[in-house]
Amino acid sequence: MIWLNIAVSVARSPEYIGSEPTQRSTWFSLMAYCAEQENGGVIRDCRFWKDRRWQQTAAVTLEEVNESCDLFWFDGADLHVAFYPVNRQLQVEAGRAGGIKGGRPPKNPSEKPFPEPLQKPSPKPEDKIREEMEEKRECGDTHARGGLDPLVSKIKSLRNAWKAPAILTSKELPIFEANRSVFECFTDDDWDVQREYLAARLPDGHPGWQPRSLIQYLDNPSDVMGHAQGWKAKQRPQAGQAKPAPIQSQQDRSDLEEFLKGGGFLKSKSA
Repeated sequence: MIWLNIAVSVARSPEYIGSEPTQRSTWFSLMAYCAEQENGGVIRDCRFWKDRRWQQTAAVTLEEVNESCDLFWFDGADLHVAFYPVNRQLQVEAGRAGGIKGGRPPKNPSEKPFPEPLQKPSPKPEDKIREEMEEKRECGDTHARGGLDPLVSKIKSLRNAWKAPAILTSKELPIFEANRSVFECFTDDDWDVQREYLAARLPDGHPGWQPRSLIQYLDNPSDVMGHAQGWKAKQRPQAGQAKPAPIQSQQDRSDLEEFLKGGGFLKSKSA
């Protein structure tokens, strides 16, 4: 199709109003690409496209597409775009097919004037929510059987705010898989250092960096590990630096104060 036919009611729908402006513009760009491709509002096998391909293909970025919302979302490896005019696409395809035949009516009365859609229509928002709940329930059952990835458990244990849910979201999972080799190199001591570092309160002006969200950590595990090691090294006393001996008695304290005032040598206890 060379144009889009979108009802005004779409712009007044809860899905559109409840989305951020960036998500709306991303949705429109995806809609335009789907109309050009006549794919029924479903971009197949695009889950692991790189950022450059998204920009060159649909004029959106990978980060924007990963912000799933009620206007567009991933179902497995496919991206679904809401409110795509599937019926209008069928009319265009039928008109194109009729033009090829010279506009003649079908010879067989039972022949359908419109071809079967190649892509299934986008699921309704309530169907999407139901599927996500079922997916989370299945993941929860897997965790109860001990089938959860142990690396995910270690990552979730770094901060209390990250512990629930026990599984990674569809947005977090591909980032984790991309950096899995880094996480696999961490030793038990490395996990302990990171846990202490993320729980510490860094003073103002400290060069360290603590990720605010789980996605930031999943995307930069090496950076966080480096900052944690640097922070831990500063917590240990430097080599050769002995702690001052504690003052054992009130007499020792008095002698020290007198010596610091320049009043003479320290008095001997035997005196």
